[in-house]
Amino acid sequence: SSKKEFINSQKFDYDIIFFGSLNLVHTNRTNILKNIDENYNLTIFTPSTKQFEKLGFKNVLPAIPHDDINKIVSKAKITLVLNATTKEDYCWSNRIHLMLGNGAFCITDYINGLEKSYVTGEDCIFVYNLDNLEKIIDEWIINDKKNERNRLRLNGYNKANTKHTYENRIKLFMSYI
Repeated sequence: SSKKEFINSQKFDYDIIFFGSLNLVHTNRTNILKNIDENYNLTIFTPSTKQFEKLGFKNVLPAIPHDDINKIVSKAKITLVLNATTKEDYCWSNRIHLMLGNGAFCITDYINGLEKSYVTGEDCIFVYNLDNLEKIIDEWIINDKKNERNRLRLNGYNKANTKHTYENRIKLFMSYI
């Protein structure tokens, strides 16, 4: 986003947030989110509000402009970044860069190659097996590792904004050409 302001916060309005849409190809991700919604305080920001509400999700809010993401993620303990359908090596959503670049503490499903952009435990948290997602969420919600979470937020923010902006990526692509 155009706003590159890291917002440091100690007050959290959200336990877990997710930004994304709902589509037929998102069935697995939707099932994971439904399970999280049943067991935790999940808030979803989406252009698909009616579809999520029809499925019984509790806290569904309209999508927000990219320039306001930093305000929301700074008030969340966890931002979930779940890839929808693709599990191909080196193929993940740009959402991880967007969320980290706005100062989110991210838990994301691991895709082979992601470790070349970010380091688990330093910039964000990778989930290698989604069956363990709740256990990992519990570690961060129940144990409330505020200082560690803020350290990762800042590391991820700095890395996303120094290495993974569109400008930097275009320069890298041009250097290969």
